[in-house]
Amino acid sequence: MNVRAQGGSKVFMKRTVLAFVLAVISSLGTSVGAKNTAAVFSAGGRIATASPIPDFGRIPLYFVPNQGFAPPEVLFTAKASRYTLSLTKEGLTLSVRRRNAGGGWEETSSRLVFLGTNPQTRVGGADSDGHRVNYFLGSDPARWQTDVPTWRAALYRDLYPDIDLKVYGVEKTIEYDWIVRPGGDPKAIRFKAGDRDGVRLDADGNLPVSTAFGDLVHRKPTAYQSIDGRRVEVAVSFERRGPESIGFRTGLYDRRHDLIIDPLVYSTFLGGNGFDNGYGIAIDDTGAAYIVGTTSSSGFPLKNPIDNTRNGSFDVFVTKLAPAGNALVYSTFLGGRDSEDGNAIAVDATGCAYITGKTLSADFPVKAGYDSTRNGWMDVFVTKLAPAGNSLVFSTYLGGSNSQIGRGIAVDKNKAVYVIGYAGSANFPMKNAFDNSFNGDGDVFVTKFAPSGASLVYSTFLGGHDGEDGNAIAVDQSGSAYVTGFTASDDFPMKNALDTTLGSTIDAFVTKFNPSGKTLAYSTYLGGGGINEYGWGIAVDGKGSAYVAGQTDSPDFPVVNAFDPTFNTSTDMECFLTKFSPSGSTLAYSTYLGGKGDDRAFAVAVTADGVACLTGSTDSLDFPTKNAFDKVRGGSSDAFVTKFAKTGKTLLFSTYLGGGSWEEGRAVAVRSNGEVVVTGTTTSADFPRKNAFDSSYNFNDDVFVSKLK
Repeated sequence: MNVRAQGGSKVFMKRTVLAFVLAVISSLGTSVGAKNTAAVFSAGGRIATASPIPDFGRIPLYFVPNQGFAPPEVLFTAKASRYTLSLTKEGLTLSVRRRNAGGGWEETSSRLVFLGTNPQTRVGGADSDGHRVNYFLGSDPARWQTDVPTWRAALYRDLYPDIDLKVYGVEKTIEYDWIVRPGGDPKAIRFKAGDRDGVRLDADGNLPVSTAFGDLVHRKPTAYQSIDGRRVEVAVSFERRGPESIGFRTGLYDRRHDLIIDPLVYSTFLGGNGFDNGYGIAIDDTGAAYIVGTTSSSGFPLKNPIDNTRNGSFDVFVTKLAPAGNALVYSTFLGGRDSEDGNAIAVDATGCAYITGKTLSADFPVKAGYDSTRNGWMDVFVTKLAPAGNSLVFSTYLGGSNSQIGRGIAVDKNKAVYVIGYAGSANFPMKNAFDNSFNGDGDVFVTKFAPSGASLVYSTFLGGHDGEDGNAIAVDQSGSAYVTGFTASDDFPMKNALDTTLGSTIDAFVTKFNPSGKTLAYSTYLGGGGINEYGWGIAVDGKGSAYVAGQTDSPDFPVVNAFDPTFNTSTDMECFLTKFSPSGSTLAYSTYLGGKGDDRAFAVAVTADGVACLTGSTDSLDFPTKNAFDKVRGGSSDAFVTKFAKTGKTLLFSTYLGGGSWEEGRAVAVRSNGEVVVTGTTTSADFPRKNAFDSSYNFNDDVFVSKLK
């Protein structure tokens, strides 16, 4: 169960070595203000109400064993600013308070009652956090309780035969997981939701529960399995077990593989006491995630660092998270005495991480690199970390006498490194160039380093007489580089183009370099008649098809075999995802993605067989969702994660990802088994956490890292 002021309800059943896990997640919201304005208690998404929602999600939820300060039947309590959760052997009771029109408090309770349980059930604390609390009740010291241990979870052992129940969460999010061990039968689980009107299943398969403050709605569950990198849907639904009880019904599924109804594997904050932004992410074959970004936090979490001191006002951070997401493998600062941004990261088969971005520091750490001296006011940096993360393999400047920024990085099977970005210097280093002449206000640069990092294989400008910027790069098995960005030049170089004409003010571009870097395989504009198109992300599959993600304001953006062929807004930007044929001159598919608000796709990743995953930000209340972790936008803007089927015409899943304030998804990576990791920035204290390394919101801008299946 997931109880949150703007939260959602999902169910998941997961087979591990020892257990199946079945979780039911619900949401809680409270309205304030007008007496007759009812809040919607929403499961599966965030609350929709015209009234303001109190912010009570800033601290972790602690479960405290009852040592005389609660009625004797209560075994554990968890208190938040607007509710108390009480755990007894018979079930869970949620008591919620809100202000009434007269300024006083009113309260209602909702119960989840377990039916047909084992009377020998044992209830204890789980996941000790080391915190202690004191209770000083009245004036009699004999009644005072000091040094009482707290726990991050409570565990009902053998609530049903071979079935445990774990309850845990944060202040806005309470989850309960049914853990069905081998020999257990999920059909044994029965509960009463405490509805004064009896059990109701609505036409959509949701389970509403009446309370004095509105409806608590457990939304219809969804389930799937990940088998050989494919997503296989499994039927699941609530099932009546009598006039007042509910259980679950599942269709047939392959019991050799996980059955997952909640796709969130882990979700965590990452940050310190300053501003922290996640800009790049990669994932290795073990499922470990590598994150790069920018931090002003002197207290940013570190482990096995190259540098344990923040050097300038903003430093790069590089962090490797364990596959489970709840521990650091390493985490380090990277920078000099001025400011840096870490914009992109790639990882090779041995676990070496490659990072690029920009630096203003003359003392940026360099080692065995192509260039040991800062050239302009702002230079590109390219750094390779050893697998342990605590030493440099190489680190180098790259630039000319003015300003340049590294925005994207890729590494090939031979460990050669490819970098793309913006060059504002006519003397940016060139070698074996397709174009060695600086063309306009600013050009794209594309540079390939030898595996040692000490020399260039090629380096070239790419652009026309006006300005452009290069945002992302991908490389295929042959060493061909695929790049995207945006251009205002009507003479941007074309070759075997889908579209040879600049649509309006700014178009996206898509260019493929042959392995030598001296010639183009294809180069094309991508856009319509609107004012602005931006190519933000690019990926390439095993057959050499490029996938480009970005944003457009054109109602006539080229669409083919589209999931959504219609531009949904007349005033804002909308995401696009475009798959090119290997030749680059035709489209396999191209689609809009978005709602009636402002939608921006900042990154795309793709499996070898063509399953594309996007992330970005959306202001839309009607952003398309499917099999979603969260179906409702929480704050002013949410991140989103969307996975397309191979045809591009259907979604495998699509979800909001955010809390009650603001999020932006900036980078995405995908494994062959379908696991997706995303990072970005959140300003929401109630951003969803699960199996988190850090479950506490740290400051205005925090990095988030989330893994989904």
